[in-house]
Amino acid sequence: MENIVAQLNKTCNKETTHKIYSLGYESLSIDKFFELILNENINTIVDVRNVAFSYKYEFSKHFLKKRCHEIGIEYFHFPKSVFLQK
Repeated sequence: MENIVAQLNKTCNKETTHKIYSLGYESLSIDKFFELILNENINTIVDVRNVAFSYKYEFSKHFLKKRCHEIGIEYFHFPKSVFLQK
């Protein structure tokens, strides 16, 4: 858990107010997903799925991470189960 917090702190500018958004993707195309993200000026995605796999292949971890990198968005995969551990 400390490692996760350290990684997120590295990406955060301490002098800026941050917002947290939650966004599902099931009814969205990959283009619409990134349109929504870019319209809100989101620059970091934290994927909390336990298994970052999707039958919509463009939302699987490796494709999503690559697409984020291409457009300048940071991508982290932190399964929600990590946050539930004691």
